[in-house]
Amino acid sequence: MAISLAAGALLLSASPALWADSANGTATYAAKSGAVTVAIKHVYLIKGPDAVSGKMGRQLVFAATDMSDAIKKCDTFSCVSGKLESGVTADLDIMPPVAFWLVTNGQRVQVSGVARRETLKLSADTTQKMAGKWSYDGSASGMPKIDIDFDVTPGKEFAKAR
Repeated sequence: MAISLAAGALLLSASPALWADSANGTATYAAKSGAVTVAIKHVYLIKGPDAVSGKMGRQLVFAATDMSDAIKKCDTFSCVSGKLESGVTADLDIMPPVAFWLVTNGQRVQVSGVARRETLKLSADTTQKMAGKWSYDGSASGMPKIDIDFDVTPGKEFAKAR
């Protein structure tokens, strides 16, 4: 019994911690049901395979609420976006532009698109940290306006897309 408890404690201490890193900003969108604004407070940097190509890529998950527990419980890369109720995901590395998905009101309001890579200004992009500012304004063409400052450490890496 003591050996299994010690082994369990060792396994837990070796697992990477997952917590919400800081983000500050908003994502606004003129939805058909009315204008919505998401106040972004948390950010996560996850990694996993693209569902179509299988290529590994990073994803920034900007959330209005703390998603640490939900992400810990996910076994697949796509599970994380399924748990996002109010926020924005930004797919990096799979293609040159930043593919994004904005969701709010428990996923009842959604919009997706691509932003030019230049809209994501990184002050740090290392294996230990990603930080910067994302400023995208697609409001003139019916897309969202995103303005977020963030500082995040890499989090969970997934082996399976779905």
